[in-house]
Amino acid sequence: MNVFLQGLGFLAMSTPPVLGRTMGSCREYNPECIGQGQRILFYTALHLIAFGMSGHMTCWNSFMAEQFIPVEGEDQDDFDTAERTFWKFFYSILATIVLTFVAVLGLPYIKPWSVRFGIPAICTLVATLLFFSGSCSYKYFPQLGSPLTVFFRVFVAAVSKLFYRIPRDPKELFEVNHPQLYVIPHKKSLRCLDKAAVVIPTKPVEEQAENLWRLCTVTEVEETKTIIRMIPVWMTFILCGVVNAIGFTYFVEQLDHKVGRLKLPSVALL
Repeated sequence: MNVFLQGLGFLAMSTPPVLGRTMGSCREYNPECIGQGQRILFYTALHLIAFGMSGHMTCWNSFMAEQFIPVEGEDQDDFDTAERTFWKFFYSILATIVLTFVAVLGLPYIKPWSVRFGIPAICTLVATLLFFSGSCSYKYFPQLGSPLTVFFRVFVAAVSKLFYRIPRDPKELFEVNHPQLYVIPHKKSLRCLDKAAVVIPTKPVEEQAENLWRLCTVTEVEETKTIIRMIPVWMTFILCGVVNAIGFTYFVEQLDHKVGRLKLPSVALL
């Protein structure tokens, strides 16, 4: 959220009236009034906004779901607090929808771009402060690690055992058998990665298991294989993204914005 806020702030600062005098250029909305520093701020803002939006959209749903997960040992007061938190989230989302609708209809009629970019930046700042004001009442869960770490550990372990042979019996590969752990059965595809679970006979298994970058479980290897198999599927979404982007840009520009005597702004058609 902070990255997204910085991007909106840089976007507002990239307009000529804000930094025109500091940059030594004019303050009118003309091409000659846009300096190199303002261009750098503008393109930096676009990258920060995209990065911040992706992180926000990825984490927000899971964060909200965690707030309503029942924790062992909670009493009735905790459940009442969770219920109040739910309604706070509900009303905040409702207010966001209403403000977005008003902004879509009102911002196109505001001429200065510094004000157009400044209003979302101020609203995001207020939303960020409101979010952090309730940090003492949020539920926090311990980090369980990143799937990317397991992905790279499997590759490092497989490369470190490049000259070791894979046993014919998959049962000889390393696996932690515990009733509370989720275990994925071994599959024959992408067998080169199975070397990450090969147990070196000259060393004790317990000693090898302590180094997570040298010995991985069969489940971790199979999770890595699943990610690799999904890469071709993910590649197809590039075409879907291109088509979706064209629909929100090119086709909107080709439309007739007039509905009778009323002329709708382009933002209202998105």
